[in-house]
Amino acid sequence: MEIIVFAERFENGIWKFSDHLCEKDEILALNDSALAKAFDRGNFSGATHIDYLKGAESLFNVFRGGPQRPAAGDTRVFGIKVSEIVIAQYRTFRAHFELKRTA
Repeated sequence: MEIIVFAERFENGIWKFSDHLCEKDEILALNDSALAKAFDRGNFSGATHIDYLKGAESLFNVFRGGPQRPAAGDTRVFGIKVSEIVIAQYRTFRAHFELKRTA
């Protein structure tokens, strides 16, 4: 299973887009986190893609500063690709790929 996490990371005073291809140990942790999110919702039959997104937020979001004053390294997940399915906040995801296309 291939998992890519799409996020914004605060560096040098601005938010920058990043995409991260998860390694084997991260995939195992993300599977566990997604199952925990599914169980929290009362779904005991397995994790859905939204559970993977919420699980990625739990694992990869970092907040050292506050919303008004983010600190270097703050990270906020806005999407995830699990195998061939992408779940993301549309506007942020679109901006991410428009920037990649023009770069």
